[in-house]
Amino acid sequence: MGHGDVLTVCDAGFPIALDAWRIDLAITQDFPPLLPVLKLIAGALIAEKVLFGEEVATNNPPLHRELQRIFADANWKRSRTRR
Repeated sequence: MGHGDVLTVCDAGFPIALDAWRIDLAITQDFPPLLPVLKLIAGALIAEKVLFGEEVATNNPPLHRELQRIFADANWKRSRTRR
């Protein structure tokens, strides 16, 4: 990856374009867990910006805090979910 490239880490319900380049890490439902994957990614690259759904901070504060810890040096931006 290079400057300005985008990496999306998402669950199975996230809509992905059919022509998008992707790697599906899922072995079974909820495995591998999200946090170990993100910790490995954070150890391998520098995240300039972290974009996250506003629901994370509202519905899962412990996850939000851990994400802030893992990507402490990144610029954070909240994203609104389209309904």
